[in-house]
Amino acid sequence: MLRILQISDVHWKEMLRANDTYKHISDGMIDDLKCYCQEKGVSFDHILICGDIAFSGANAQYKRAKTFITTLCQTVSCKESEVYVIPGNHDKNRESCIKPVREMINKMIAENNKGDDLLETWINTDFSSLGMMYRPFKDYIAFSERYGCGEPLMMISANENDNFQYNEEEHKMYWCEELGDGLNGYTLKLYGLNSAFNSDKYDWDGADDTTGHKIFLPKLAYRDAARQDGVVNILMAHHPTSYLVNGKEIQKELDKIYKIQFFGHVHKAKSNCENGCVHIFSGAFHPDGPVQTVGPYRPVFNIVELDIVKKDNSADVLKVNLLVQVWEGTSFKQNNEESKPYEVEIKRSRWKGGTEQMQTAILPDGVTKRDIKKRMIEKSSAKSVIKKLIPGFYNEELPLYYNIARFINAISEQNRWVELWNEIK
Repeated sequence: MLRILQISDVHWKEMLRANDTYKHISDGMIDDLKCYCQEKGVSFDHILICGDIAFSGANAQYKRAKTFITTLCQTVSCKESEVYVIPGNHDKNRESCIKPVREMINKMIAENNKGDDLLETWINTDFSSLGMMYRPFKDYIAFSERYGCGEPLMMISANENDNFQYNEEEHKMYWCEELGDGLNGYTLKLYGLNSAFNSDKYDWDGADDTTGHKIFLPKLAYRDAARQDGVVNILMAHHPTSYLVNGKEIQKELDKIYKIQFFGHVHKAKSNCENGCVHIFSGAFHPDGPVQTVGPYRPVFNIVELDIVKKDNSADVLKVNLLVQVWEGTSFKQNNEESKPYEVEIKRSRWKGGTEQMQTAILPDGVTKRDIKKRMIEKSSAKSVIKKLIPGFYNEELPLYYNIARFINAISEQNRWVELWNEIK
């Protein structure tokens, strides 16, 4: 079984900790999780943060987030290499980079239903316009790199590289990571995407908003993943599909690919199991406004337990036990109405062999691929390591982190994890 801690909509602001309205909630969560782990004798394998980590995408806000995440990891005995992040609409500096032009474009691509065509034009002939859309995420990008969750296209676009040449295999509009060693013979692939690409202050904000525009989610962000035998795909996105242009059609696409889908943004804990998929809509950990202690908009964090049960027939069973923890003014308590066990089928290939998996060299006990990736990101001699292991690979025109990301992909394709670990340990 895997145990996941999920939070969303933290909205860290620039202020002294003692002045923070939500200090007692953060402290209460840390204390609650400490007691939970001690009483149950458990730890957490992964932490997912589903966007709106900051309040306005400022570097000082991400510094506060880093401090809290470190404390959180220590509390639940989760490695920082197993923290996964995606951006939300609050993770961008909306005031940056020719704001009026960007807002005009945001509205246009949300309403003319030709966003994907425009995006392809930018990629092929007008890369500076794509950079304009991504540069408001500058401080978020630096934050996400620390956790190995940099989206390739966003990283390279925001860098203002005039010599850019798009590579469909390399410049993905999402990131993908394998969770640990999988679960009961299955590989778990976690996909993180940016649903706030064209977000601004004029976003549609629910049923009562008749003026704002909906969010454009590019096909490049979610259609690249595929169903594979022996693989369970998991999605992290900030905006639920109801906030997206053509959201109903996109939800149908997502349900074909991703068995578990984590969302934030709505500040309301409400989940379901539909179309053979589990959809988890997280409440806000730090709502932006008065703290409620009753009703659906209380501060929330989720504990999610995953297991896979093998069956003799053509389908195995994915079990998702969702435990929703809500703030009641002085402490957290489990919301039994929203806490539910879900089960969905995982159909196996009709052929006995199934998908042939690459045999991975055995790493030392306790060392994962994510540990190696994080060690490379933090290593001061990363550049020389890249040049030594793959001569001629390092591109001096690209940022160091982007070179590291490309290098890690190459190491994975060549299955040279043990060799890299021996070089950097």
